[in-house]
Amino acid sequence: MKAKDLMNPLVLFVYPDDPARHAVEVMAEQRVSGLPVVDPQRRLVGVVSERDLLLIDEIEDRKCARWGTGDTEAPEGEASDCLRVGDVMTKDVIAYGPDDELVDIARTIYERGINRVPIVDAERKVIGLVARADIIRALAAGKDLRS
Repeated sequence: MKAKDLMNPLVLFVYPDDPARHAVEVMAEQRVSGLPVVDPQRRLVGVVSERDLLLIDEIEDRKCARWGTGDTEAPEGEASDCLRVGDVMTKDVIAYGPDDELVDIARTIYERGINRVPIVDAERKVIGLVARADIIRALAAGKDLRS
């Protein structure tokens, strides 16, 4: 099986300049554990996951420390928006193409302990995702990843 046979083409994504809290909200509302991070041309530049955001309060406290010190007050909404997706995302992302073998994707997900891999075209534009759950559902349906 190829990535294109199993990938989900409906991909939610965020941009590096989006507030990190926006990624938290999207992930919670959509019940996903991670999102590709793309540039304006939708080329993959990173991934943000639950793990990247678990300590968002502490990271904001350090990065946004200039607000709330002394007599300085943050402009409305700026203190919670000073941390961007690009500040917390994983930049070294493993991605696959639509014609790559699912067995290779499954091996990478297993060995790296990750939940999903983006599927990109020749220009690194995100065209889909293959998640662990997708692979498990395929196996449960009796599909052979090697064929």
